[in-house]
Amino acid sequence: MQRSKVILNSPKIAIGSRADKYWSENGFLDYSKFIRPNLDLPKSLSYGSNPDLLRTKFGIAEIGFGNWVTNEDRFNYVNGLIISLYDLNKLMNIDYFLGLGLLSVSFGARGAGSALAHYESQTKIINVTRYHRGDESKLARFVATGGMGSFAHEYGHFLDYVGGEYVSPHPQVFALTGGRSVSRSRMPCNDRQRLRVITNDLLEKIIWKVPNKTPSAYYTRLAKFMMANGIESDYLIRRNELFARWFEAWVSLKLRSMNIQNKLLSQAKYSPLIYPTENEVREVDKIFQDFMKEFKSGYFIG
Repeated sequence: MQRSKVILNSPKIAIGSRADKYWSENGFLDYSKFIRPNLDLPKSLSYGSNPDLLRTKFGIAEIGFGNWVTNEDRFNYVNGLIISLYDLNKLMNIDYFLGLGLLSVSFGARGAGSALAHYESQTKIINVTRYHRGDESKLARFVATGGMGSFAHEYGHFLDYVGGEYVSPHPQVFALTGGRSVSRSRMPCNDRQRLRVITNDLLEKIIWKVPNKTPSAYYTRLAKFMMANGIESDYLIRRNELFARWFEAWVSLKLRSMNIQNKLLSQAKYSPLIYPTENEVREVDKIFQDFMKEFKSGYFIG
């Protein structure tokens, strides 16, 4: 993965400092307040495009950038990532170490077809696509296009695969969810594999109203959407995608309850019909909270 030597060798730039004023006057515009309004980072997080902070505080193994990502873009993507991990920690409560020393993040360097963002389970890399070209201002395109709004979804994939590899391993099923499986049945596990049991409970709730008898309103709605739009791919109903989509919706709902909007973490890019409603997310809130507690205890204590 290509590193940004310019950013990695740059000092941190504090808001209001002479360096901050210099970059603002010479082309480095800070988009942080547009990515995350009402920003409240504590001073201990040393705000200001500091990749070393991502490694030492947040456990991000490596940051990569594509050739078309400018230094100003790198400045803002790094800041956005720091802010997003800070917000995610409000829900996970693992002392900021969300990357676990395993996760790498790439901005605009590892595109995959038409995907706005994607997670590579073998290399443990989240790629966020660069903002799109267009006639609107760069700020408008930066905060609303490309992979912006996709990080929570991809981090959900990270939890799924890392949880299956390190917290609750299984000889036949790698990911907690069963990965790309479209099975509507519970994945094999035993009662001692608590994280897998919780994941099964969650997906059963997502898929079924009455287990193995009556599909849920959400699953029925999703099937109708696919049929109405002639979608033959099974992508939307894969178990790993259902988990990540509902995790994204859960993160968004929980942060909104704290009056937090984070445009790198989550913003709807597709039809609302593929997402759960707020009431549906509230019905699985307890399951997600149990998942986070079990993940934390299994990874850091177990």
